[in-house]
Amino acid sequence: ASLPTRVAAIETAESCGSPEGEVNDGQGWHGPLVRSIGLVAIALASTACNASPASSTATPMPTSIVDPCTIVGALSINIMQVSMEPTLEPGDKVVLEPASFYRGEIVVFPAPAAVVGSSEAPFIKRVIGVAGDLVEIHDDAVWVNSVKLVEPYVYNGQPTTPLTDTLSWRVPQGYLFVLGDHREASQDSRVFGPIAKSAVIGRVAYRCLPADRRGPISASLAD
Repeated sequence: ASLPTRVAAIETAESCGSPEGEVNDGQGWHGPLVRSIGLVAIALASTACNASPASSTATPMPTSIVDPCTIVGALSINIMQVSMEPTLEPGDKVVLEPASFYRGEIVVFPAPAAVVGSSEAPFIKRVIGVAGDLVEIHDDAVWVNSVKLVEPYVYNGQPTTPLTDTLSWRVPQGYLFVLGDHREASQDSRVFGPIAKSAVIGRVAYRCLPADRRGPISASLAD
């Protein structure tokens, strides 16, 4: 018999193609309902037909040569949002693993309450600053500890501009400063400030689909 799959649906609070606004299906992360208007769907395969719902902790990637896309119990995400383009594009399927909280990692975390229209479902962003860092946005660029970042992963080389009156953030202990790679289509720490490390569900580690883009997701942060 095939393994049962518990699916949590995430739907948008904004129109298609908008930056963010994912919401839960109301049945918890492992509820059976999938809504067609979801931006991101998270599927967690149980390890037996009578298995209890798995936790949101991702299965670590193995050190041996094993296809991460075939690991039973791995947490996978189908991307349908645009805020992490071009790194993650609508239609991509990726696998998560526990986060290391390094600069450059792409992490998944619950949508902050400060975002209008957000809910319990997660956002996906790149870590730009860690505890103690001073992150500033000016001159159309991101500066970390007074060093201007060179960011080749940013969508079409877009400038990074403030989304509120706040132009600088000192990242507290236990927190991360995160941005979307598609800067003009992302609600991120420019809006809601640093996020708690304890809220992070996992990091994007490997792309399973499409086949022509299959492989590990780079966690490097150019500077």
